[in-house]
Amino acid sequence: MNYSLLHDAYFGSGGFASGAYLTQHKRESADDYRHRCENAYYLNYFAPIVNALTDPIFKREPLRDYHGQCEDIVQDFLQDVDGNKTSMSTFMKRAAISAKVYGVSFIVVDMPRENTARNVAEMMERRMYPYLTLMSPEDLQEYSIDKSGRLTYVVFREIKEVENGAPLYRYLRYDMDGWRVSGDGTGDASGTYALGCVPVVPLFSRLLEQKTMKPVPEMGPIASTAKALYNHC
Repeated sequence: MNYSLLHDAYFGSGGFASGAYLTQHKRESADDYRHRCENAYYLNYFAPIVNALTDPIFKREPLRDYHGQCEDIVQDFLQDVDGNKTSMSTFMKRAAISAKVYGVSFIVVDMPRENTARNVAEMMERRMYPYLTLMSPEDLQEYSIDKSGRLTYVVFREIKEVENGAPLYRYLRYDMDGWRVSGDGTGDASGTYALGCVPVVPLFSRLLEQKTMKPVPEMGPIASTAKALYNHC
């Protein structure tokens, strides 16, 4: 899958910004090609198409009416699902756009590694309750599914830091029984949980079941068309 092209088509970045997506003509000199790359422009029709397909879903704020155990934490969580003050509605719109662009996005439900809160008030003050992380299929390194198509384990790669312009990665593994983080520079860390499932929710852009966590992105042909239009311009 050419996830880089899909990403760049939406944001107008990468080869669209540098000119790398321009095809050099057979008789075009290197200087002329370089000059053309420097003066290229990208008419971004891709992002408005994606947004037009996702915006109507979030036109109205969904009704979330919960009353029960840990109600205060649930309400607080809905206003800050990732520890960065992102509301559930905003987070889900990001997830939907990502799923539409890439064919699928992954919502990881995680917990702080150390929870030393003594009561509910401290949990809320220090935000020591579950948080969500959004991953793309490009981040997915390994996975396994059972005969029903249910995840049995996943391994994601995420950027730990950028050193001298080069990204350094850590690897996150989640299975039915626990989690493991490797490549953190301080040794592997791991833990267990009793969820009975992998705490990862795949959000597919199409309902067609393909028995894969990396379906063919439906926006792929449109991204290729964006690249062709870029060359024509």
